[in-house]
Amino acid sequence: MYPKIDERNIKNPPKSPIRILLADSDTEKIEKIITIAKEHCEPSIRVCNNYLDLKSMLKAEPPELLLLGTFGMLNYFDICYECRQMSKELPIIMLSRHSTIDDYFYYFRQFLLTKGATDVIAHDLLQLERVFQGLPQPVVLLESQKAVIVMEKVLMAIREITEIASNYFGALAQGNYWRKSHARIVADFPNLQNWSADHFGIISCDESILQTQITDKDLLSLQKWVSAYLSECQRIITDFRAILINSNLSPIALQLMLDPSPP
Repeated sequence: MYPKIDERNIKNPPKSPIRILLADSDTEKIEKIITIAKEHCEPSIRVCNNYLDLKSMLKAEPPELLLLGTFGMLNYFDICYECRQMSKELPIIMLSRHSTIDDYFYYFRQFLLTKGATDVIAHDLLQLERVFQGLPQPVVLLESQKAVIVMEKVLMAIREITEIASNYFGALAQGNYWRKSHARIVADFPNLQNWSADHFGIISCDESILQTQITDKDLLSLQKWVSAYLSECQRIITDFRAILINSNLSPIALQLMLDPSPP
C-alpha cells in the first residue's frame, strides 16, 4: 500500500527555506551567525569570504537576502553600492563592526542607507536574532539617546573637513570653493547667512548661535553647502568625497556629507 497522504500538507505545504547569502571574511562571525539563524528558522545559507566570490554568486544564483559583512581592508561603502547596482530589489543587511548602538553607529547607518543598504545592524546577539525572527526592523535611537549637537560642534566638523582637504588643495583654492558654493545656494537656504568662509577657507559661524542646538533646517542647509563645496573639489579630484569618507571623519562631519540629492 502507498503511504497515506497527509491532507494538511496539501492545504499548507511547507515553505521553502529563505535563501541567504552571507558574505564576510571573519570565520568566527560566520559561525556565530549561522548558529543564531538555526535557532530561529531553517534558512538556506551560502557563505562567501571574498569579494570576487560575492560578485559571481550574486550573478549565478541571486539570494533572497544578502547579509553583507566586511572583507578585510576593502571599502565597506563601495561594496554595498556595487551590490545594489547588481540587484535593485535585493534586501541588503549590513553587518556593522560596531557592537553597540551609539551616536557614531547612528550616523554610520544613515550613510550606508544612502549607499543602497536596506538596513544596518550592530554586531551583537540581539540584533542578529532580530534578522531571523521576521522582517528586519530599523535601528533607531531613542530621543533620549541622541546627542545634543550645538552649532559649535558643527563648526568644528566643517573645519575638520577643510583640514583634511588641505592635504589636497591650497588655502586659496579652498577659500574659493567654499565661498563660491556658499554664494550659489545661500538664496535658497537662508540659514547659511549665519555662516561664511574667508579667502583662505577658514569657516566661521555667527557667535550668537554657537551654543544653540542644530535644527533640521540648519542641518539640511549645511549639508547642501558641504555638497556644493565637494562638487567644486571633485572638478579636480573626482573621487574626493570617497577620500574624505575614508579619512576617519567624526560622526558629525560624516553626517554633514549625507546629502544624496544634488546641491
